[in-house]
This record gives sequence, C-alpha cells and structure tokens, in this order.
Amino acid sequence: GKTGTISGIINSLAAFGIVIANYGFGSLSDIFSWTAIIYIWAALIILRLLFMFLALPLWNRFASKFNP
Repeated sequence: GKTGTISGIINSLAAFGIVIANYGFGSLSDIFSWTAIIYIWAALIILRLLFMFLALPLWNRFASKFNP
C-alpha cells in the first residue's frame, strides 16, 4: 500500500544521501582537511538538534491529535 511506497521512497533517498555524502565529504577532505570535515559534521549536528527542538512543539501538537 501507500505506507510501503513511502517507506521505499524514504529508504532510497537515504541510500542516495549516503552515496552523495561519501563522495562529497571525501572531495572536501582533499581540498581542506579531515579536521575541517569533523567541524562541519559537528555544526550540522548542532543545527539538526536546534531544528529538532524547534519542531518539537509542532510534533507534540500533531501527536496529541492521535493520542488524546
């Protein structure tokens, strides 16, 4: 059904992202250094955490509609 289709799309996009990330970060490490890549990863983690905490009230409001 639709759930399987959406799951397949998400999984294929995740696999594509892994391929792009491996090539992209490898290329960037040739230009800069692995230290710079680690700093980029740390910055991305901080941004993801920030977005997660900002989206938490929206998620709770959405989830409360299904779990009264």
